[in-house]
Parts: sequence; C-alpha cells; structure tokens
Amino acid sequence: MALVFLLLALLAPPPGRADTTPVRVSVLGPVGWNDEVWAGLLLTLDAGWKTYWRDPGASGLAPQLIDRATQDTIALRFPPPERFDEPGGDIFGYDQEVLLTFRLPQRQDPSDAPLPFTFDFAVCNRVCLPLSETFSLAHRPKPSAWDAKLFARISQADAAGPPPEILTVEVVEVEAAEAGRQCFVRGQGNRYGARIEDIFFTPVQPKAATLLTPVTITPDGETFSFAMRLPKESVCADTTQSLTLDYLLTYRTTAIGSATLRGYEGQLSVDLISGLSPGHEK
Repeated sequence: MALVFLLLALLAPPPGRADTTPVRVSVLGPVGWNDEVWAGLLLTLDAGWKTYWRDPGASGLAPQLIDRATQDTIALRFPPPERFDEPGGDIFGYDQEVLLTFRLPQRQDPSDAPLPFTFDFAVCNRVCLPLSETFSLAHRPKPSAWDAKLFARISQADAAGPPPEILTVEVVEVEAAEAGRQCFVRGQGNRYGARIEDIFFTPVQPKAATLLTPVTITPDGETFSFAMRLPKESVCADTTQSLTLDYLLTYRTTAIGSATLRGYEGQLSVDLISGLSPGHEK
C-alpha cells in the first residue's frame, strides 16, 4: 500500500500549483465548547473525488493530524462515512464535502504562540493523490463566520445515542480451514429502531481478523449477516473464546424532506464457542 501511494505521489501537482488540487481545505475555528477549545477541517472535493474515513477500507489511506510542536497524533472526529465500491475493494469515506473536528491540546506554557499542525490525507478518483496541509491555530476561541457550522458538527457528535445493546450479534458458525492455519466466522444480528443504512466493523481482538465481504443487510434494514476470516493461532486453536469488534452503525433520518446520515458507535464481544460447528476443530 505504501508503495502504491509513493508511486501515485508523482502524480500530485508541483509546489505552487495548489489551484489544481481537486480538494480545498478550510480551517474552521477555534471555538469554545464545554470548557474546551475545538477546531475543524472542512474538505470540499471536486466532483468525482473522494477522501477517507479513519478506517479507510481495503485500499484507502486514513487522514492523520499531527501536532508539530510535540509530534503527537491528534484525534479527529469523523462524521458517519459512506461505502464506495472501488476496483481495489470497498473504501469508506466521503465525497463532495466533509467536516472533521478536533480538540486543541492543552498548552503547557502561558504564551499565545499559535499551535502548528500538519494534516496528511488522500483524495482519489481513478488515481489517488496523497496530500499534506500545514497550518497554525490560536489556542483561544476566535469568532468567525464559520462558527455556526462548526458548532453544529461538534454538538451532533456529542449528542447522546441509544445504548449499544440495541445492536445484537450472534455467531452461527466457526469453521476451521486450510490445515488449521485460519478459521472463518459467520454471524448474524439485529438492530431495533431506525432502519440500518450500513455497518462498519473494526476488529479489536484479534486485530488480524478481516471481513470477507461487506455486511449484508436485509431490505427492511432490520437484520444483517457477515463473514470474517480469523488467524487460527489467535482464536480458533487456543483459549481465546471471543471476537471483539468496534462498530459504527449508520442510518438515515428524514426531517422536512431532507435525509441525514447519522451513526452510532460502540463495541461488542461475540462468543465464538457457541458457534462452533460439529466436527470442526477448535
């Protein structure tokens, strides 16, 4: 993957030709919110171009924000992504426009010197361009015409969602394969409430688990199924008895004729032993 992006970097526009870049990055803020200071990065993409979510999928590159003063990675808040079918596999991300928000780090000194950041990301449309933006921000809130948009995004991310137990998952089969080198987990689940738009799973334990195909959702949006490949040595052949997944469930709400994509995030642990098929080794 790194080699692919290194080669594609040759396609990026030369320094001083930023006007040819198919994305515009606007820095919003900073604003005060709940005794904290927040800012945002508004990415506006040309038609046909996409950028990535924090878990970009099979062939993507996750955005990263670095505090240049400390070299620490700053956590970005991402709105719910969409799934795009690309030749290299599904990617998870955004087209048209996306606003990423982040909390500014606490200062260890009383100076008013701006905080320096580097934002690394990529945009794709048949080819992928790795890009980097550098900028600085004052640590104190500064009124701006963008404040309403930034406040709306931050407050939406802070809005309380339903408890994660409304998403239930059960394993229907665990099957050993390839002379014991790996195993497959097939599962199904429900979500009671709003109609499911999509579900994104990120393996926590074991991290080497991979989703074989996109999660399949029934037309009524009530139930779903999935299949994952797990390395046998990490789950199927030792005492580990569960699969832990972070998940993001997306759904749409409609108000005054306009549909809005929303998301709930949580973590669940799936018991593998109950799903072991007769005759398959553990």
